[in-house]
This record gives sequence, structure tokens and C-alpha cells, in this order.
Amino acid sequence: EQEKKLILLSHSIITCPVCLNNVYGRDCFSCYSCPGIACKPCIKLYLEVLINDGQVKSLTCPTNPTCNIELTP
Repeated sequence: EQEKKLILLSHSIITCPVCLNNVYGRDCFSCYSCPGIACKPCIKLYLEVLINDGQVKSLTCPTNPTCNIELTP
């Protein structure tokens, strides 16, 4: 199921819900636990802010506030 989602996403153009730019799906982060998708630059900035603020235990899905999946390297 996740593999099908990634293949479909890689051939799509989406609007990032954070920056509102149209980006190729292959340039996006897709959470495997929820339908959340955002562009990689927005995800990178989100994670950098949390890490710089010392909130390393708060690294959860940035695209869906109800998704409790923990992000790991």
C-alpha cells in the first residue's frame, strides 16, 4: 500500500499546504501513517526549527497534527 502511494506521488504535482508552491511529488515528504504531504524544503525547515529549539522529542509528523508518528533519521 505504501509503495503504491509513493509511486503515485512521484508522478504527481501537488500544492504544498505549507508554502503553497506547486511541486513534484518526488520532491515531497509523505507520511506513511497518514495522508499528509508537504515539500521537502518545508519539512526540512520545520525539523531544523524544532531541533534548534531543543525540541528533539517533538519530531512528529509535520503535516497532520493528529498523526503521532515519530520521525527518526
